[in-house]
Amino acid sequence: MLMALAVAKTTPVLLGAAGDYTPLQVGPNGELWSTNLPSPLVQNGADQQDLTIDSSTTLTPAAGATHLMIQSIISGKNVSITFDGTTPTTTFGWVQVALDPPVLIAVGTKTFKVIAITAGAAIQYAWYGS
Repeated sequence: MLMALAVAKTTPVLLGAAGDYTPLQVGPNGELWSTNLPSPLVQNGADQQDLTIDSSTTLTPAAGATHLMIQSIISGKNVSITFDGTTPTTTFGWVQVALDPPVLIAVGTKTFKVIAITAGAAIQYAWYGS
């Protein structure tokens, strides 16, 4: 069963518990912060794009990463994401709607996997830490 990651139309947002989506602020040095974060987050490594997610792809956290920011970037081409290592399919996983604002997700012990729901979908993502 697909479940939508419904977010407010602000950019970017912190995905929290029970439908709590908190807008993030970007600081002068590119750090992310929110009233729901204990300290600002800084990017670990460069932005990455994955243009080959027609089959399930595992996203491997950068060293020291505590959060993943992800966005589906091709108009009309949504992606499916799982957070527990389960292989997503075109009918199973959380839906990241194409061109919706990026979503910031706490990493913890999660294993992130993504797949295109529509062939040709792509994602842009970055890892963040304190």
